[in-house]
Amino acid sequence: MEQQAQPAGELGNFYKKQELPLAVKALRFYFRHLGSFAPNYSTKLFWKLFTRPNPRKIKDWHKEFLATAKNKSRFEVEGHEYRLFEWGQGGQGSK
Repeated sequence: MEQQAQPAGELGNFYKKQELPLAVKALRFYFRHLGSFAPNYSTKLFWKLFTRPNPRKIKDWHKEFLATAKNKSRFEVEGHEYRLFEWGQGGQGSK
């Protein structure tokens, strides 16, 4: 999407000018208008869509970056495996 320059001193509403994807418009319509007809289903759908990230394949360049970690460890919490990657202490600007 191309942005048009605003005249000096004039503020426009950036978000009103952006075109939303069709999927976002459909979700908005469903939850605003149809969700009240099936609240149990709507709750489950909302929970599934917005609390769990979609599984994604790790790309080669991700693997290369993760391989540069100084410390790597794995741990398990309630049957779910987690991986921890550490690269160092951070720069002087980090607290």
